[in-house]
Amino acid sequence: MRGVALHPAKRFMNTAKHTNLEISLDIEAMKAPVIKKNTVFVVGISGGKDSAATLLWMIYESGVARARIKATFADTGNEHTWTYGHIKKLAGLTGVEIETLRPERDFFALALYKRRFPSVKARFCTQCLKIYPSQQCIQRLRYWGLDPISVSGVRADESPERAGLPEWSWSKTLNCPQWRPLLRWTLDDVKAIHARHNIPLNPLYAIGAHRVGCWPCIMSRKTEIRTIALKFPERITEIRNAENKFEQDYGRYSSFFAASTIPERFRSKPYTLPDGTAIKVATIDDIVRWSMTGKRAQGGYLNNSAKEPITCSSGFCE
Repeated sequence: MRGVALHPAKRFMNTAKHTNLEISLDIEAMKAPVIKKNTVFVVGISGGKDSAATLLWMIYESGVARARIKATFADTGNEHTWTYGHIKKLAGLTGVEIETLRPERDFFALALYKRRFPSVKARFCTQCLKIYPSQQCIQRLRYWGLDPISVSGVRADESPERAGLPEWSWSKTLNCPQWRPLLRWTLDDVKAIHARHNIPLNPLYAIGAHRVGCWPCIMSRKTEIRTIALKFPERITEIRNAENKFEQDYGRYSSFFAASTIPERFRSKPYTLPDGTAIKVATIDDIVRWSMTGKRAQGGYLNNSAKEPITCSSGFCE
């Protein structure tokens, strides 16, 4: 197992006689955190394999006392029911409570409030549904006199962007240290820790899901859209109804997925740009129809013109 060992200060965490120990390190260099008697490690759970592996490693293999571990789940309201069940099962099998963080508005309510769906360039979904609730959680812990460290399941082999991340850094988003103990892990490492502790993966992986956070994510792969359309058509209906509601309520159409990444001949919805240019955009039904073909999106990903799938370096959504 290629896990990254905790800083040597961790050996004091389970020793009662050292409860008043405070280790001061260079927090700017972030080679290790400042470990205090009131330090708490906050593990964000998304329902995915990497965040679950992070929690398992923290509980069973890091040497950190369970009392210092806090698990949270930021519920977007756009999750598959299997994901909710998986998180509940994960909490039951590990014996660690996973606190659900809820935003002011869920995914669809937020989109209606913004009068548009989020996009790759305007990812207010992550900001409002994941980051804000997490920030509030960190602030609440500080109010209670605790010193939080955010623990993320980001892995370097997922994208070039993540490969350049350090194991430790200061999170300006959460205003606390950020630890990535699984940074050098492989997918096999992630699967292995699940097997060692008899914890199943989210069942969505078994039917071909790549992302198991939002269902679907605005950056889903083509195969995932096909899977949803074939196995969970009610989700497509929900998206279709939301797209139509934008037009009915606001007199303008907003598509769940960006139109520019699928061939123009698949786009059916007339749309007029602010400058008067007439174009066609893609409805969810257009996206589904395209997903059933062998045609590739630009770069092979539904919402990506690059060769690599878009990932968020923060790991909030995955």
